[in-house]
Formats: sequence, structure tokens, C-alpha cells
Amino acid sequence: MSHLPRVQFFSSNPKLDEGFFWATQQARKYIKQNSAVGLWYEAALPGRNAFCMRDTAHQQVGAAVLGLSSHTVNMLQHFARSISASRQWCGYWEIDQDGLPCVVDYRDDDHFWYNLPANFDLLSAAIREYLWSGDRKLVSDSALRYFYQSTVTQYVSAWDKNGDGVPEHYPEYGTRGLGSYNEGTVGMEASVGLDLLAYQHACYRNFAYFIRLTGGGALEEICQQGAKITLAQLEEEWWDTNSEQYHSIRLADGSFSKAYVDELQVHLLRSNIMLDPKRRAKTLDLVEQIKAPNVETASYIPETLYLYARNQAAYRWLNYLIAPNLNRREYPEVSFAVVGAVTTGLMGISINSVSNTVMTQPRLPQGLDQAELKHVPIYSGWLNIQHQGNRCTQLSYEGEIPLYWQVCFPGKVEMCRTNNRMISPFYIEGLSEEAWSCVIVRVDSGQTVLVETD
Repeated sequence: MSHLPRVQFFSSNPKLDEGFFWATQQARKYIKQNSAVGLWYEAALPGRNAFCMRDTAHQQVGAAVLGLSSHTVNMLQHFARSISASRQWCGYWEIDQDGLPCVVDYRDDDHFWYNLPANFDLLSAAIREYLWSGDRKLVSDSALRYFYQSTVTQYVSAWDKNGDGVPEHYPEYGTRGLGSYNEGTVGMEASVGLDLLAYQHACYRNFAYFIRLTGGGALEEICQQGAKITLAQLEEEWWDTNSEQYHSIRLADGSFSKAYVDELQVHLLRSNIMLDPKRRAKTLDLVEQIKAPNVETASYIPETLYLYARNQAAYRWLNYLIAPNLNRREYPEVSFAVVGAVTTGLMGISINSVSNTVMTQPRLPQGLDQAELKHVPIYSGWLNIQHQGNRCTQLSYEGEIPLYWQVCFPGKVEMCRTNNRMISPFYIEGLSEEAWSCVIVRVDSGQTVLVETD
């Protein structure tokens, strides 16, 4: 794996190829390893020589595609080790190259910057990393286990003063435990941000799944109950029937602000919450048309729209991110997000190291006839994926053990072909209730397999 060729992308759109190449080169400028903190990459404001919780959680997928899983795991371990009861189970929001909290964010345990969605978001990122890389440290490391357990128990109870199951921020806290990732005027007023509620729900759901994968445990029931509570709050209390969108923030008195923050709708959708279909469609329409977002918010949009099969809009936003004249394009999150969005969104690749499966769901937009991603590192080796439109996919694999490829095509088809053999597909449903036709084939190391349909 240390000698794995660098990931490459080729398509029928030269500008997209150039954009992906730029993203890989830009992201690699942020890779660090010769410092006290060990293997890491910048995930904060450029030049700060640090990694921040929110940015790290978001950059994790792109980092995995770039072969930086060991860096991500090391960074997650540093965050986990920083968790402390004296800070109500918060860690260090931002860690510098010496492994210390950044001085701009931390003075002492009573005076520090922290955004409450972070623990939940970071835990979900650790699970995504485990599924991608299969790194057993994400299961066995004692600091990480403590972080997982405390996040869904002590962390929630310490910050949930009103007893509704959701952490909240109060004005007297200052920047110690902000209720949202949004750091604008509206977000700073939040007791609970829409993003906080969304990431808490996603964390419960993801951790319950992780617990089942890794042997089960008593926390699974806590997570399942927490997921029900947070989803019920979201759908029963947060939808504004007048404006037909979800409220952005809840204030300290329990009321909702009349101000709306579009970026928080992006975080809601990114959390994969199974929303009411009509409300979900309204929210997606809103996100598609966001005006002049900051570059951090924009970096989330392509991958989020791809999740819900908004392929044309996702492609438009992907091209927005790779435009050479994009303001603040050098922010590390942008290049990592482009790599991640192309891989999991456009190419539709998802990995599960536990079940030894790779799934592909091509999401090529109109006008893009062909796309190929080469040398993608996964838990057991690497693979190449090539889509000819959305009806023909080829996979090549080199690795330690055979893998099982779940190859999917949009819509319901009657038959798929592979190696001159016809296979009846089974059907699954996406987050926007769109249908996918899928077959599963075994792929041995050194083998190339092509699957197509009419």
C-alpha cells in the first residue's frame, strides 16, 4: 500500500479532469508528517498549521481517497485523547503541529472555543473511516472507545440542561460550547442549531450500526432511542409551515429565530436523515439555489446533492468548486471535498471493510459520457472504476483478498450482463426514494469485471 500509485481521474470533460488534478495537487500540499503530532494534514485556516474538528470530519473521505487514512486515524486519536470531563467531555477544537490546543481557541478549561456539533460529527467520521480503511485502531484504541462512549452519554447529559435529550448553549457560556457550526451573528445566538440536531441524530444512527458491526453492546439501545428523539423533534417542532423550510436555530427561551441560515440546511441534508419526502424536496430545492455561500459551505454542497440524486445540480456545484477564480480556493477543505465528491458522488463509490464489499452507483450527468477513477485505495488494496454513461461499469481490483462488488444502475431494469452471463437484479431505494437495480459479483485480485444493462 505504501507504493500505491496516486489516484487519477479521467473523463469526457477535460476541465473536470483538470479540476480533479488541481484538487489532488492542492490537497497534497497540506500533508504533514515531520512534527511532534505525527502523521497529519492541515484541516483549518491555511497557514495556521493545525487541524480543526469540523474540517477534519469533512476532509476524511477525500483524505481516504488520497491514501491518507493513517493520517486521519492519528488525528482522530489526538482529538479523542483531548476529551476531558473538566471541559464537559469536549476536546480541543483545534490542534497544532505540536499536538497542543491552538492558542487562538484555548486559554484554559473554562475559556475555550467549541462548537457542540463537533463530537457527533467527528464520531460519524471515525465510522466512515473504519468502513473505508478497516483500521482496527478505530475499534480497539482505548481513547477512541472512550470518546465514542462519552459522546453519546456524558457529553449529551452535561450540555443538555433542559432535559430534552439535545445539548444546548446559553449566552453566559460565551464561546464555550456554541450550539451550531455557524459562526455568524445568527449562529452565535443559537441555543440549538439545525446542524447540531442533525449531526446528533446521524451520530446515534451511525454509532448504533457501528456497534452491531463490531460485536454489539448496551449503548446500541441508547443510540436507537436517541435517534428516535432527535428525529421526532426535527419533524414535529422544527418545520416552519409558513416559510416551508426548517428553522435554523432555536433560542435560549425555546422559541425559534425568524432568521434563516441556508448553510444549516446543507448540514441537515448531509446527515442522511430520512426526512418527510415533501419537506426533503423543498430543502433540496433551497440548497440547489443558495446564493454566494462562503467557501466552507460551498465545499459541502456537491457531495450533499449527489446523496439525493440531484446529479445535474451537484455537477454544477462541483464545477463551481474547481473554478480557478473561486475565492479562497486554497482553503484545505475545498480540495479535499472535490476529491471526496467525485469519488462518492459522481462515481458513487462506497466501501464496507466489514462485509468486504464495494458498491458503485454511477451518477454521471447529462453531457458527461465517460468517467474513470484509478488507483483508489481501500481496506484490502486498490481498485479502478470506469463508468460508460450510467449503464455500464467496469471494476479492476488488486488486493489481499477477494471482494464482493455490488454494482448498481439507476432505475429498475430487468436484467444485467456480466461475462456473457445474464443476472436478474434486486432493487434498492436511495435517499430520495429513487430506484436502483443491483447485482453482486465476486472479484478476485488481478481481475477486471464489466457489468452492463440496457
